[in-house]
Amino acid sequence: MDEKPEVLPLNQINKIYILFILSIFHLVLIFHEAIVKIFPTLVVGNISISILLIILFGLYYSFSFLPKLKFKKFQSLIDHINNFDTSKSIKKFLLFAVPITIFGIILRIITIRLIPYKVEIADMLPLIQKAAEALLHGGNPYQTYYFPYPMPLTFWPGLWLIYVPSFLLNFDPRWIGLGLWIFISIMFILLPLKNAKMQKTSLVLILSSVNILFFQISFPLISFQAYGHTFGLWLWLMLMSMTLIYKKYVWSAFLFGLVLASRQTAIIYAPILVAFWGFQAGWGKAIKYLLTSGIVFGIIVLPFLIQSPQQFLIAPIQHYRALGEYAMSLGETGWTGNSIGFSYIIQKNLGANYLSAILGITTVLLSGASFLLARKITGLLVYLAFCVTVFSFFTPIPWMYEYFPPLLFLTMALISEE
Repeated sequence: MDEKPEVLPLNQINKIYILFILSIFHLVLIFHEAIVKIFPTLVVGNISISILLIILFGLYYSFSFLPKLKFKKFQSLIDHINNFDTSKSIKKFLLFAVPITIFGIILRIITIRLIPYKVEIADMLPLIQKAAEALLHGGNPYQTYYFPYPMPLTFWPGLWLIYVPSFLLNFDPRWIGLGLWIFISIMFILLPLKNAKMQKTSLVLILSSVNILFFQISFPLISFQAYGHTFGLWLWLMLMSMTLIYKKYVWSAFLFGLVLASRQTAIIYAPILVAFWGFQAGWGKAIKYLLTSGIVFGIIVLPFLIQSPQQFLIAPIQHYRALGEYAMSLGETGWTGNSIGFSYIIQKNLGANYLSAILGITTVLLSGASFLLARKITGLLVYLAFCVTVFSFFTPIPWMYEYFPPLLFLTMALISEE
């Protein structure tokens, strides 16, 4: 009788496929400008990339519903990796990951030194500077500033308060962003190490090595260090993911409150996390965790909201509406036309109101599907990455940095201990 082929554990298939999604996602962001030029128009190129990413995520979930795959040669390769001496694998991982990380940090330092800090290049950090100065002088940071063009403070406090020390101590705020990135980079090394020691397998170290390489040499990420403002949000998302992995659900609720207080669109995470908390800890506790997040959110946001609800809530919406109209006027080569997603084609043919309606319907559908696809930690993290990606496809101005949080969630899924 023929020997029955061994079955490759489904979680190992999933982790390998998560790295595949990560790699494609990284390559799309790194070579975006070159890829879209292959297609007849930039819009067609961006729509094609969007469809590709949706298919990649869809294939991940197909593994969860299909029988475990049986590939003998693939199985023998995985078995060979799993039989590596873990202590030796850890040393090799460190010999690779640490120098690559240091190299990536040096590239970011050079970028900060070469690119001047001024509003003509990007206005996010200069806007935060004006808000911080207003706060330090006892004023309301949520007001309209002039560069000389008028611009309200569109960022919520959880995003920008972390930069206040740089203006208090009079140093370049980008060094705070670099410090946050260094911390995130260190965690990208430490978490796979912890996983490898607990699981007694070298597979996660090999997969993480490839991902770390992409993160540290990615030109979009390196250039973003010179003007970017969302590193605090990335830190909250990473810490929230860690507490979810290690089942510290009260802390995850606290950190979700910080995430909510950092970005208006973070509300899309709420139903997904409630679904996960409900399946993992019970629905009563899920409601308590959500209330905890709400309290943290209120403590951070309310002191600013009550000073001027109009400036805090309405002015940013009006600003982004006007900015969206301007971006559309630039055509296919503008911010919206040359961005990944479906925003430009929908607004051009149907109008902004239809885009808002489609975004709302998409959000409802994603929220409902979370009760099926976000029951376990790895599935949750991949689903969060998928939801942020799809949500960004339908935002009026899909800035490229909006696609970095999905990379973060996929990274945490790669190293989750499931």
